[in-house]
Parts: sequence; structure tokens; C-alpha cells
Amino acid sequence: MPADVPLEAAHPQPCRFCAANGYDAELCKFAHERPVDTVAPLATKLASIFQQRTPTDEQVGYFMQDAAAIISDFDPLPDVWRVRKLPCGVDDEFVMRFRVNDVTYVVEDAEGYNEPVRLATFRQWQRESEVLR
Repeated sequence: MPADVPLEAAHPQPCRFCAANGYDAELCKFAHERPVDTVAPLATKLASIFQQRTPTDEQVGYFMQDAAAIISDFDPLPDVWRVRKLPCGVDDEFVMRFRVNDVTYVVEDAEGYNEPVRLATFRQWQRESEVLR
């Protein structure tokens, strides 16, 4: 794609996963800025762990933004995505814990959408905020 062609012009329709959730092209672009063929394999794996073994396009669409956030932590991208759900404790500060290719991710218990973050990054943020107090 030439550098002067805007992303919207190159992709005027949402991907099939975003379309299954009723997203237009603009929301699709917001949900995952990376190409669909890069994000969809991880989103599919996440949906198969957290939704059902063979997820629908709509269920995969729920995880496109999460997958895009996680993918940014991997360079180069792995050939295979391994995802494992981890238990949360009763008084846990997270609503979700899981591992992706041996890296632990958490989702914080808070209002609105919270994208997954590496546990190590989350703990670093906590240490930095303690220093500032």
C-alpha cells in the first residue's frame, strides 16, 4: 500500500470479526490497528479459552483489541500462540489472569474497558507510584 493512501481508504469495510460485532470501519481500525491476519490468530486463541472451544466470529471480535495490545509486547511474533487461563484469588485485584507464551497478563478490576497488561509491567507501575508518594 502506498504511504499516501490513508488506512480507511485501503480498508473501507470492517474485518469480519468486527463486522460480527456491528463495528463500522472506524471502530474496527480503533479495535486493532494491526492487520487482521496478525491479530486474529491470537484473538481466536483467547476466545477459545475464555468463550468456547470453537469461537464464533463475534466472540473472536470481543478479543481483537486485547490481542492487539498483547501482540505489541512480542517482537518478533511467535509462530504459535499458547494461552492458558490462570485462577484469580478471592481478594484478587484482577478480574482476569492468563499466560500468553509464558508471559503472565492481568486485567485490572476497574470500570470500563481495561486492556490486558503484563503482570511485570503492572507491578513496575505500582513501584513507581509508591516512589512518587
